[in-house]
Amino acid sequence: CGVLALTACGGDDGDAAPTTVESSDAVTGDLPRFESTAEIRDKLAGTDWECQVWNDSEDNEDTGEVDGTASSCLTAIGGGENRDQPSIHAIYLNDHPAETASVIFQDESPAVIVGNNWLFDCGPDTAISIDQCKDIAKILGGTVVLPAPV
Repeated sequence: CGVLALTACGGDDGDAAPTTVESSDAVTGDLPRFESTAEIRDKLAGTDWECQVWNDSEDNEDTGEVDGTASSCLTAIGGGENRDQPSIHAIYLNDHPAETASVIFQDESPAVIVGNNWLFDCGPDTAISIDQCKDIAKILGGTVVLPAPV
């Protein structure tokens, strides 16, 4: 796999100009680390983005054991015209969130939030706006990353 250039939006005021980065280290350096996707769920609890329905992927079909590295979160609200419609978002835990983002962007997700070892997909469609994605990023302490312009 080649290196994918990602465009990150962030800053203290949330309105900083986009910056292009070329590695996961450049994106995730000092961002928070979570030990499980459930910690991300718990961080969202009590906010507008609380997970109303939570599903962990099962890693082992024989035992049903959950490894805590991929989950889905159904939020009560979406964005734009879909504000009253729930929206579902994937959450991944791994040491290379920029590589995970490159795969997600192939499915045309509008943005992701990355941390030190995790990723929250603001897609898979435009159910939530980039500004709403930034709100979630502030709660989680992550950085919003947009696909590289084509």
